[in-house]
Amino acid sequence: MQKINIKNSNGVKLIYCTSIAFSDKLAHRVQIAAMAREFQKKLGENFYLGVNYINQDDKNIKIVCFNDAKSYSLSWKYLKFIKKNKIDFVYCREAKLLFFIFLYNKFFFRNKSRFIYEIHSLAEKNVLDKILNRLFCFWVDKYVFITNELKNIYFEKYSYDLKKGIVFPDAVDLARFNIDVSKEDARQQLDLPQDKKIIAYAGSFLLHSWKGIDILLKSAKQFSDDFLFVFVGGTKKEIANIRSQYPSDNVLLIVQKPNSQIPLYLKAADVLVLPNKKGEDISEKYTSPLKMFEYMASRRPIVASNLPSIREILNDQNSILVQPNEPQKLAQGIKKAMAPEVSEKISQQAFQDVRNYTWEKRVDEILKFIQM
Repeated sequence: MQKINIKNSNGVKLIYCTSIAFSDKLAHRVQIAAMAREFQKKLGENFYLGVNYINQDDKNIKIVCFNDAKSYSLSWKYLKFIKKNKIDFVYCREAKLLFFIFLYNKFFFRNKSRFIYEIHSLAEKNVLDKILNRLFCFWVDKYVFITNELKNIYFEKYSYDLKKGIVFPDAVDLARFNIDVSKEDARQQLDLPQDKKIIAYAGSFLLHSWKGIDILLKSAKQFSDDFLFVFVGGTKKEIANIRSQYPSDNVLLIVQKPNSQIPLYLKAADVLVLPNKKGEDISEKYTSPLKMFEYMASRRPIVASNLPSIREILNDQNSILVQPNEPQKLAQGIKKAMAPEVSEKISQQAFQDVRNYTWEKRVDEILKFIQM
């Protein structure tokens, strides 16, 4: 196999296989799009992003639309494309789709492509999931994990070759979130009050209970109307449910916005909160939240749950870590983060640290790793 030169693809081709509808709202699609843009920069015409269908155009990504969301039929279309275009690397983060690509390739196509599996959680809902994980140990050429905890657990359970796996957390586009906009200007553009302390959360609401929206809402009750808790990222139904359960004058619930608008909301805040809950492995061990890196790039103080997954990136020098699932502890952390000497120190350290977690560096390292 020809080695990749990071500045010049030298003819090596890679396809990122997905079954998504291409847009920029849901976090996993934002992550895929960000990776695709960097792959495109590095590999040029030799990179392809495969999708189910397109509902948002992006001229910076070479997108191949297959108009099929069913893994068993979509995978067949992918393999025909892979064979026709002589693809060297197949990159995927969807277990079911990757399984059918493997299966059909083994018995029908026999392409000599190398397969890269990016894992975001340990799927073990049933016996079939465990069988797939075991099969992948023999079929996958390289693994990309988003946390060390996830890598270690996967290794212990399935005993794959440790050299086949590497950890690359999620990342951020610094240019998009380190914008030269003052807090006052951001609030003016968003029609947010200038005379209140704003505590912000940006992300999905009730879609995943472990994200801790309820903890932050309970914490808001311990603050006066001089504070405004701004939540960005809910559906209309979620917002209606939350308003009925947590009526409060100091809470503002905003519907899901395109990721391109999120930097302005983060700049408008005094404190940014990541209230993930303990009790589920995905929250404690597996997640590498996009919002965490976006918060860090925004130069605003962060208050986050003290969980193993979060501590892989955040620490006492770049954030305020608090006991998870405790509204009172979260409130105390928010108040601590608002002290000027604390706010400036941790926000600046977080910005320095996040420079190590850009999409450009992530793709550079992955390309180096997969061609070893």
